[in-house]
Amino acid sequence: MRVIILVISGLLLVVLAAFLAPILKADPGYVLVRFQGWSLESSLLVLIVSLVLIFVLIRLAFWLWRWPLRTAERVRENASRKRLEKGLLALVEGDFKTAEKALSKSSSGEQSTVALLGAARAAEGLSDPTAREEYLTKVKGGGKKNILVALSRAEMLMANEKWQEAVTVLEELQKQNPRHQQTRTFLYHCYRNTKKWQKAGEIAPRLRKLGVIDAQEETDCLQKMYRQGLVQTGDLPALHKAWKKLPRNAHKDTSLISSYAGQLLKFLATDQAETLLRKSLSREWSAELIHQYAMLDGGDPSARLKQTEKWLYQQPEDPGLHLAIGRLCLANKIWGKAREHLETSLRQLPDEDTYATLGALCHRLGDLEEASDYYRQAFELTKKL
Repeated sequence: MRVIILVISGLLLVVLAAFLAPILKADPGYVLVRFQGWSLESSLLVLIVSLVLIFVLIRLAFWLWRWPLRTAERVRENASRKRLEKGLLALVEGDFKTAEKALSKSSSGEQSTVALLGAARAAEGLSDPTAREEYLTKVKGGGKKNILVALSRAEMLMANEKWQEAVTVLEELQKQNPRHQQTRTFLYHCYRNTKKWQKAGEIAPRLRKLGVIDAQEETDCLQKMYRQGLVQTGDLPALHKAWKKLPRNAHKDTSLISSYAGQLLKFLATDQAETLLRKSLSREWSAELIHQYAMLDGGDPSARLKQTEKWLYQQPEDPGLHLAIGRLCLANKIWGKAREHLETSLRQLPDEDTYATLGALCHRLGDLEEASDYYRQAFELTKKL
């Protein structure tokens, strides 16, 4: 840029000289300068040339005076650049000690921000959080540099699985820059790892639109958010309200139906849970829901037995359904049929609940030795889970 300015200035001087030459040739002019008894006589052309030469000589002297300083500065910058390159290469290779030493020495030049951030990462690699914070604090400047420092600090905390500390840094950064994309992305991962599904679910749709996460991950996150919202309710009215607030398609999700039914049972709304599970199973069969239905103790046992026997025509090999029929036969005191279905369930899928139910049946029938054996097998299966 400076060379272009000099060339343009030279061209303008040439044009000006060509324009003034004929005028000064016809009349060179006369200049008289008198000061405290001294006088100076000259033509206008000579005066102009003299002033230009004086200006050039002053500029030359000034340049010569600064030349050693500029040379020394260039040498320092080149050395700093080489140390920066050496430090960054060492950082990539995992030689954190060499990286920190080289980068800390190169942190006084134009690349100070890059060097200090690199030195902070090297200190983090050496498990020295005090040095890491010292380097990050030395980064000067506001605006984007502050964002860069905060993101670097959060990223290093996340790498060490210090999720809550990273959340504190990122939430403060988000207050200052609500639309910053990388902050949102980091917060999403922190919320997932701290199981704050409500907050993660609020961010997930935007990240999916930007291609940061895929549709499957978004669905999984939203599902966990809905489930956490159900599980954290404190009473039955709050549970009903939370369920109604869910999107319509969530009401058909098997895992959410199971969570909702589990909360209904927690608040002793057994009949509501039975109705929910029965309607859901009639609409769409689910091994998870039939097992949950099998473990219910409420409702009319006779009516429920008839319902499960209807389902048996459609799902003759389902172990959960056989467990449900066995438990309902037990409730209706149909001992032989209860044992038949429970043993069928065990042949298809060994399960601690089935073993425990068979133990209860044998105990009821007075076969204490066999009951003890079933209880033991139920306990052993529980330990393996």
